[in-house]
Amino acid sequence: MEEILMYIVDNMDNRVIFANANGIIQYLNNSAKKYYSKKGFNNLIGHSLLEIHQDRTNKKILKILDNFYINSDLNEAEINSTTLYAIRDKNGKFQGVYEIY
Repeated sequence: MEEILMYIVDNMDNRVIFANANGIIQYLNNSAKKYYSKKGFNNLIGHSLLEIHQDRTNKKILKILDNFYINSDLNEAEINSTTLYAIRDKNGKFQGVYEIY
């Protein structure tokens, strides 16, 4: 089932990025890879979300990550036209975020 889910996400037209709780990119689907490679970003795995966003957005991202970590009831936040969603384990501990746009 996990493999099927990966096929679905990899083939979505929307760009999907997953970053861990520290904002380090762990996964990009095919649409995100294609989009960022056109912008000169290749192999973003292991890099910070802050490297692909503008400075004015980075402060908001850091605040959102902190809020997700502190508040287990908070599970989504919007920045411009992008929504960040919290990923939590079965105990509600913040594990990271994903963006779909």
